[in-house]
Amino acid sequence: MNRLKLGTIVNTQGLKGEVRVKSVTDQPDQRYKVGQTVYVGNLPLVIRSYRQHKNLIIIAFQEYPTINEVEGFKGQDIFVDISDEQVDEDEGLYYHQIIGLSVETTSGDLVGKITAIESPGANDIWMVKGEKKSYAIPAIKEVIREIKLQEGKVIIEVMEGLLD
Repeated sequence: MNRLKLGTIVNTQGLKGEVRVKSVTDQPDQRYKVGQTVYVGNLPLVIRSYRQHKNLIIIAFQEYPTINEVEGFKGQDIFVDISDEQVDEDEGLYYHQIIGLSVETTSGDLVGKITAIESPGANDIWMVKGEKKSYAIPAIKEVIREIKLQEGKVIIEVMEGLLD
């Protein structure tokens, strides 16, 4: 089974078996869908509920309806099985699909390669290492114009000050 990390359970939430998750996915609405099977360790669990709260994801599992049953999940990572999954680019991408892509401007100039993704707030920041300099590119629709997975590149619109 090929697994991809979605996040880490950092604590419990309330008495009804909910857990707080520090998510590392770019599309939590797709990855934490109700009915989705995820894994905590080797244990398959079905998501019963999902919501966002500040910078955390709150989820509950069908199999564990009380706080006592989810206490042991603290500190463990949540994974999804991606061995059979084909991700639609319109629904979002996994971090591992983005890291390593080349970044080009709309005029065709090479900026560099994406080396990491940070999630400090409302949107992700793609860390791009150029030949002489590194850049922090916000993953927003005004900047990211096109993602071409087959070609291994991202096309960006250079806004004022972005590459200074």
